Amino acid sequence: MVIANPIYDVVFKRMMENERVAKFFIGTVLEQIIETVEVKPQEFTYTDELAGLAVFRLDFIATIKTETGEYKKVLIEI
Repeated sequence: MVIANPIYDVVFKRMMENERVAKFFIGTVLEQIIETVEVKPQEFTYTDELAGLAVFRLDFIATIKTETGEYKKVLIEI
């Protein structure tokens, strides 16, 4: 069995397209309960030719359940 390494942009992007994985990852990082997560089609890749570096950004809109029981929508950029 081959296991893909999520430190690579292509693998991470593929993982985050799965709603269950995205909810788990974002909820773990924020230490919040994520009710829903929506992947926005706006993605951005910046490439620095001299450094050989590419930066990839994903946008999400998440509905978070706060400690008071309220629901709040937040924009998350990874």
